[in-house]
Amino acid sequence: MLVVDNSGIVYAKCIKIIGSSDSQVGRIGNMGVFSVFKKKPKARLLKSKLHIGMINGLRRKTVYPNGVLVSSANNSLFIVKWSSKDEVVAVGTRIKGPVSVICRNNRYLKGATISRIRKFF
Repeated sequence: MLVVDNSGIVYAKCIKIIGSSDSQVGRIGNMGVFSVFKKKPKARLLKSKLHIGMINGLRRKTVYPNGVLVSSANNSLFIVKWSSKDEVVAVGTRIKGPVSVICRNNRYLKGATISRIRKFF
C-alpha cells in the first residue's frame, strides 16, 4: 500500500486489520497494523518496527453512506499513533492528495489532525 503522508515511509504491507477477527479485507477508515516495505533514506520510522495506519483509499469500488460510489487509483494509507488523550494523531504533518470523508469523520480522528487534513468533498 502506498503511504500518502510525509512520514518517510513510501510503501507498507498490511499485517492485520484492527478490530476485525473474521474479515481479512480492510475498508476505507479502518485501522491496521503495517510493516515498512520501502522507506526514504532519512526517514525517522524504522523498517523493523510495526506501525498503525488508517486506510485512506482503495482500488476496489466503495459506496459511501450517502450513496456515492468512489474508487482510488491505488491502495493508500497514512501512518497514525495514539496520543495520551486517547486520540489518533497523524505521524506526518501533511497528507498528500485527497482524504476520504470516512477518514475525516472517523471517531478517532479528532483535534489537531483535522486542521491538517485537506477536505475531499
